[in-house]
Amino acid sequence: PGAVEWGRKLAGIQAAKASHHHHHQQQQQPPPPLINQPEHCRSAFRAAPRDLQQDLEVSFVDQAEMVFTTLSSSARDVFTRVQRPFELVLIDEAAQAAEIAALQPLVHGAKAVVLVGDPQQLPATISSQAAKQLALERSLFERLAAAGCPVNVLKVQYRMKPAIRMFPSEYFYNSALVDAPMVLSRPRPCFTRRWWG
Repeated sequence: PGAVEWGRKLAGIQAAKASHHHHHQQQQQPPPPLINQPEHCRSAFRAAPRDLQQDLEVSFVDQAEMVFTTLSSSARDVFTRVQRPFELVLIDEAAQAAEIAALQPLVHGAKAVVLVGDPQQLPATISSQAAKQLALERSLFERLAAAGCPVNVLKVQYRMKPAIRMFPSEYFYNSALVDAPMVLSRPRPCFTRRWWG
């Protein structure tokens, strides 16, 4: 959300907390921040007590249709305080995430999980030899695929020239990759002749 929206929400939460917790105090509350000016909203947010900042963050997450986060950030307290569960979790680059990392967002009420990734690419980075011996660099993607969960393999590639695609297709994908029509119809580069040496 924009800074103005954050500021308005913060001012509302501050006012509600002030009237609820301090209604018996006679000390006058400071005026709310200038809520139409982003720089005042940002500074008001930074100056607010941590619990107020968390309340504001929870209120936005509660109202969001989609929440984008890293796997490690999904373990933050804000996600344990939201009122509704995250029933669908989509994890991108799931084959590059250690299994324990991919489990973190699933504890928030997931009923369905979509893992997107390529197990032929680099695995998770694990530096501990003991962890490697316990197969902790294996991804949840790999575990579920090995257990027989359905895997949809995307075979049409849109990036590489056919000559470049040949090697990874043969070496990693049993020659299963095919070129999209748009790749095949790309014009040849204009610098096909050597002008030097």
